[in-house]
Amino acid sequence: MKTTTTILGLVCLLLSSTLSFGQFDNPNVEDFGNATERYLGNPDTREGTQLIPVGNDLWSGNDVNTIHYGKTPSNSSNKPVLVFVHGYASRASVWFEGRDNMYADVYRDGYRSVYVSLTPNKQIWTNGNMLANAIDKITAHYGVSKVTLVSWSKGGVDTDAALVHFGANAKVAEVFTLSTPHTGTPIAEWANSILLGLVNVVFMQDNDGTRSLQRGFMNYFRSVTDNNSNNTVNYTTLGGWGNGPLARLGIPQGLMYADGGSKSSGGNDGVVPYKSSKRPGGLELFGGQRRQNYWWGGWHYPGPGQTELDHFEVTRGGLVWPYIKSRLGNRASRVAETGNRVAENYNPNAIVNSKFQVVTSANGMRTFKVEPNAGKVTILLGQNSENSNFRIKGEAGMVGLRKLNTKNLAKGTQSNANLFELENAEAGDYTVESDEEFVAFITTEDGIEAEFNTGLSDEKLVYKSDESLNFNLKLNGAKGVDYSNVLVSGTIQRTSDLSAMAVNDEPRILDFKLNGTNFQLQPKGNLPAGIYTVTVNADGGDFKKTVITSIAVAPSEQKVGANELEVSTGLEIASAYPNPFVGKLNMRLDLGQSGASTLKVFNIYGQEVSNHSFAKETGKVDFTWETTDSNLKGGIYILQLSNGKETITKKVMMK
Repeated sequence: MKTTTTILGLVCLLLSSTLSFGQFDNPNVEDFGNATERYLGNPDTREGTQLIPVGNDLWSGNDVNTIHYGKTPSNSSNKPVLVFVHGYASRASVWFEGRDNMYADVYRDGYRSVYVSLTPNKQIWTNGNMLANAIDKITAHYGVSKVTLVSWSKGGVDTDAALVHFGANAKVAEVFTLSTPHTGTPIAEWANSILLGLVNVVFMQDNDGTRSLQRGFMNYFRSVTDNNSNNTVNYTTLGGWGNGPLARLGIPQGLMYADGGSKSSGGNDGVVPYKSSKRPGGLELFGGQRRQNYWWGGWHYPGPGQTELDHFEVTRGGLVWPYIKSRLGNRASRVAETGNRVAENYNPNAIVNSKFQVVTSANGMRTFKVEPNAGKVTILLGQNSENSNFRIKGEAGMVGLRKLNTKNLAKGTQSNANLFELENAEAGDYTVESDEEFVAFITTEDGIEAEFNTGLSDEKLVYKSDESLNFNLKLNGAKGVDYSNVLVSGTIQRTSDLSAMAVNDEPRILDFKLNGTNFQLQPKGNLPAGIYTVTVNADGGDFKKTVITSIAVAPSEQKVGANELEVSTGLEIASAYPNPFVGKLNMRLDLGQSGASTLKVFNIYGQEVSNHSFAKETGKVDFTWETTDSNLKGGIYILQLSNGKETITKKVMMK
């Protein structure tokens, strides 16, 4: 696929991505018409732990665009009307069904309440528009000028869109968000990463909803939201960091510790890092985990008991409602009590830390590394069927390997995951052998940590199309490492446009060079506007670390009439077949008229595996890449054709 962008294309992108209220003209916003209105009976007042999250059904389409009115308690007219908004893959019933539900507590304390079902998996613009229309109906229904919103998970971002970009701010007094990824969440990127193109074991839902929860997209969203004139409503946020019965999601909390959700940064609730639950300009109700020192010099992460909740527990009435109730309409008191007002230019995505590695294979065997002093190792292995055969083995055996859990990670999918822990793992090579494609996340408790700087900051949330990327990677805890022997490589791929709609671009290669003890990206710019998934791999021989994150690129301010960002020279990978291939890949290349072209092949980590030069050839050329005698394994590979002026890439699969 060609990677050129004309100024006309930039103008179109600029027009299509204007998001401020009054100018919003996004054709991808789906209109679901008038909301259905229903009335609830008496709440279920049973108490006790809710073991299974209510309403957690991605495909619950029969309840979309529905307003559920709770019963009106006596003497409630002088209290605010509360509107509850659910999260991703859920619906309104998460608030009013089952034990310890929110409806029972709110009704008991004399508040009118409403529960809105949006779509479970659409992007925030569709849900924001739907919620704004629902708020119009709700205020008219009760004859009030404003309501108070309580929003969970992605519902808090949908709320942000409704208030700022669809004009609902005029009818909302204040907002409480519960475990909302105001600055995105890593697991949304795992759904889009090229590394998980064969088997996505972690989230598995690559849709409009998850694309709009990527850290890059949320940085873009913050850039068009926080300084908007409609950003007038006070937000109070509550995040969680407790593990709880997290097997309900099937995502090991330690996996998120290894991807920026560690205790030192506030912890995570299994889905959202605590630092992401804070909204710029909002009020943080409680702090996450914070490092505290003992008098004798030791340290620990105690954390406040109020936030020792997992991602589902924050919806339970008995656990959360008392804190909301005591602070309704009393912002001054909350500021005095906590003092945790979030900076308006808050950006936790500027630096991404990782202690995990990802290995993936279309067949056969893959090796992963465990470095010295790694501590406990967690292995999340995913395949496409429950009955596949696999084994994990190490050079010194697998003493201490313990299988923790085997379950389907998401309703309605065929993906299967197995979770293992290896206590005090010996350093060295370990292998995963399987009779079908697989992907494995390997997380270390200690050892080396990759620290990836995106080149963005709290003052700069997005890149412009004509800017060069400024990526930098360093290794923390890498004592005694010979940096000259460390290979840092990566890929970048546009996975959606600025409205969170999918884009099927080819991945591009990232080239890093060592500068002292840091690895810096060589100039890489002229990217079309959109959201890009970034994957970086550090290979030090006896250790490997993987970073997965995302960035946003907005249209440049280049004026009409300026030159194109890139000038096409006629370079093209016209075809590559068969795809998938075994042994030989036939290609029809168009080298244009410039001459001196180079065809390189990279593996899924952006590491070069083959190189062929066309010194004098021009025009159309047939070329065959033979892999029969190589040690290459089955998987995804990236073809890169370049002539010094233009670069073309294409993704292929080797079986």
